[in-house]
Amino acid sequence: MHLVASEDDGAPSGDGQGPSATSVEAARAGRRAGYKVLGDVEIDLDDDPVGRIDDSVIVLLDDGENGDVRDGSPAPRFRLMVDAARTSEVAIDVVREEDGWRVGIDPMNTALAATEDLAYRATHDLLTGLANRSALLARTQIAIERSERTGLGVAVLYLDIDRFKRINDSLGHQIGDDVLVEVAARLERVSRPTDLVARLGGDEFVILCEDIHEPRDAAVIAERVLEEIQAPLMVGDDNVELAVGTSIGIAFEDRHVATADLVKRADQALLRAKEKGRGRYEFHDQEQSVDTIKRLEMERQLRAAISLDQLSLEYQPIMSTSSRLVEAVEALIRWDHPQLGRLSASEFIDVATETGLIVPIGRWVLNEACRQLARWESQAQCETSLTMHINVAGSQLLDQSFVQAVAGALKDNGIDSSRLVLEVDEAVLRASESAELDIAMARLIDYGVDFAIDHYGRGYGSVANLGRLPVPMVKIDKSFVAEIETSPQARAVMRALLDLADAYELTTIVEGVESMRQFQILELLGCGACQGYLLGAPMSPEEIVGWLKESNSDTA
Repeated sequence: MHLVASEDDGAPSGDGQGPSATSVEAARAGRRAGYKVLGDVEIDLDDDPVGRIDDSVIVLLDDGENGDVRDGSPAPRFRLMVDAARTSEVAIDVVREEDGWRVGIDPMNTALAATEDLAYRATHDLLTGLANRSALLARTQIAIERSERTGLGVAVLYLDIDRFKRINDSLGHQIGDDVLVEVAARLERVSRPTDLVARLGGDEFVILCEDIHEPRDAAVIAERVLEEIQAPLMVGDDNVELAVGTSIGIAFEDRHVATADLVKRADQALLRAKEKGRGRYEFHDQEQSVDTIKRLEMERQLRAAISLDQLSLEYQPIMSTSSRLVEAVEALIRWDHPQLGRLSASEFIDVATETGLIVPIGRWVLNEACRQLARWESQAQCETSLTMHINVAGSQLLDQSFVQAVAGALKDNGIDSSRLVLEVDEAVLRASESAELDIAMARLIDYGVDFAIDHYGRGYGSVANLGRLPVPMVKIDKSFVAEIETSPQARAVMRALLDLADAYELTTIVEGVESMRQFQILELLGCGACQGYLLGAPMSPEEIVGWLKESNSDTA
């Protein structure tokens, strides 16, 4: 194979300014033979110096760093690109002839390009440019081995195009190919940079996902894929608009599994997704599927709960053991779910925390609790000035705007900062971000807001936590109250916890008090305040006003 460059005033062409008439004709001849030509060059197929490049190979020749070939200057270099996927620089020999410049390609470099092309074809799908089955299985094996070292899971998402055969039969295979190329591009667009997207053949695709913490992470990727694929696409020269969909099977493993088994399980899950109506995803493990779908559905609904006015607060009284007066209430969030009814915080707070929704929800709780405190004051509904307790998560404290949010809520409602207590679970205080949490808490304490360590002693407690910040109170977990009526050991543990708090000059509140006998024991042991169903269940704002009036009247 030779190249002939057209001559212009004795200088070699190929400067990217466009082909001459003669080279255009030559280029057309080249294309008929299966070659494409770029620049002022002519392909002569009379002689193939390699003998192993057949006419199905597409070769693009582009002048790269053209030098002056006259006067013994170094020969120019061209790029040889096979299937536009692999590039090799090739040395060429230039000989001046009457009809132009004859350029010969160095056979060794051309052979190298052909070898690279074969390697590419062995690991890639030529239509879409994605990895093929061989590359997928090799990468999956590496991913599984890596997961054993990291402790993180591997997920395989197996999908195909719903009713793809109908597209081929009605619109032709060229349109079908266009659909496959567009779907491949969309899958790469919505996948993470670390994921591998592969085409196994036909309309079957796989996404290999590494570093997956739990099934929900894989489901989030599947949700993105479903949304992306169902968007209308334009294909063909006539820009035919098609609406396609997909079904997805997911296999997630956080332990050793054979490569072929993992892919097979995802394929089996795909079949179940199709059986259930298409346009959806299913896990191979049915338990994973039910739990993940349930949590994702709750997440979607929880995102809309604030705007749909589905959230509300109930208030539970906190009574001083010495005066037996209610001096504080704790705001407890409730969700009036349209299908599941009224849900307590324990039924959805984990989802809110995992998804980051705890930050906007917590902001709503803060503002609503302060507004309610102001309403009670303005309407003179409470005979005493109540302190409001609000639960806050670590992610709220780490939110840089949280301090300003607290200050704004208090100012807007005319509430003194000393009447707000933020309850922080003691597990938060031992988190890796403890330094940042300390700074945030210190800023709020300087502003005049008090803190309480919630659920103290529930498996995380340490004496160091009690002394690290000037937190004025602890709430001892209800698990320490359950047996103090009958167990001397339980009473001894409770006494130790109260003595420890007293040593740090902390006010104590004991949660979960449900009987008068428990209350009397805690009173004798020196507990500062109690909270629980004996004193009052969580109530609506209107209910607690009536309860407070009756309770304080009985005490008087």
